[in-house]
Amino acid sequence: MCNFLKIKIKNGVKFILPSNILFIEASNKHSLIYCIDFNKIEAKHPLKWFELQLDEPCFFRIHNSFIINCHYLQSIHDHRVKLLGDKFVPISRYKRKPFEENLDKYYNKIEKLSITP
Repeated sequence: MCNFLKIKIKNGVKFILPSNILFIEASNKHSLIYCIDFNKIEAKHPLKWFELQLDEPCFFRIHNSFIINCHYLQSIHDHRVKLLGDKFVPISRYKRKPFEENLDKYYNKIEKLSITP
């Protein structure tokens, strides 16, 4: 099952379920976590830390500055993706093909979970 992430914030720590993360944006040496309830959390971790903590294929780094939760993907446009709540995130042209391959893995995983009794 999902484990909470222990996130270092300005005045201590915060625990968050990965499933509540919409996307994460790099902000200098820190990161901004955008949640599905549209709250924003400033974390003291770099984006690379989150990349190591969050599992693919559910989470994917689609740009040097962004990791998204594929569960909340609504559509893919030329140079960006649309997430829940009409949030748009840029996608690197170099990450486009690996991202589409990752989505195949993600949807196959979801399909297997829904078929399993």
